[in-house]
Amino acid sequence: MSIPNWWGDWRQGLTPHTGNLQSTDLIECTQIVGGQPVNTVITGQQIINAAPGGGGGPQVLGYSGTVGTATSGTLINISKSLLIPANTLTSDSLLELSWRIARVSGNLGQVYSRLYINQTNTLTGASTMSGIVTLNGGGIQQALLAQKSISCSGTSLRYQNTASGTESTASTLLSLTINPALNYYLIWTTQCQNAGDVAAVDQFRVLLYA
Repeated sequence: MSIPNWWGDWRQGLTPHTGNLQSTDLIECTQIVGGQPVNTVITGQQIINAAPGGGGGPQVLGYSGTVGTATSGTLINISKSLLIPANTLTSDSLLELSWRIARVSGNLGQVYSRLYINQTNTLTGASTMSGIVTLNGGGIQQALLAQKSISCSGTSLRYQNTASGTESTASTLLSLTINPALNYYLIWTTQCQNAGDVAAVDQFRVLLYA
């Protein structure tokens, strides 16, 4: 039996990929199974894990150095988010997160940031992964860097419920049940105590140990 002329799947004129490989990148490939072409997708995370030193060491799951969506007033709004692709987390994964909440304008009162996780990039049905991180108003308090570690043990995420910028103080240890075979989003929000203030998350970095 002859192999079909499956090279027609190759697309001419595609824009070349730019920048570093990201865990969320999808690479399409074609395999011949039973004499027939079968298209599959390889994630950037799978390539990172397969590279020398990829598994077990820190990998950049995602980062952003630009100012996210700004929030004014007392509403809780999404400022930044990051997709965790399905099957990225294992039974012994560790996430190390850092993000910075910053004043865009105003200095009348406190501004707040929260970390959520959800299967969609919305706050509807989202679960909190931290207490309220507070940046006080007045003086030169314009920004605050928050850090958090989240461990994955099977189908549970374990984390400290601390509202401070770091986890160096004692706090409650909480857990959240997830399905690692599904997509999840990490979501950072901002909120202002005073309607005259504007705040945003202006950077984040997420490292994955898997």
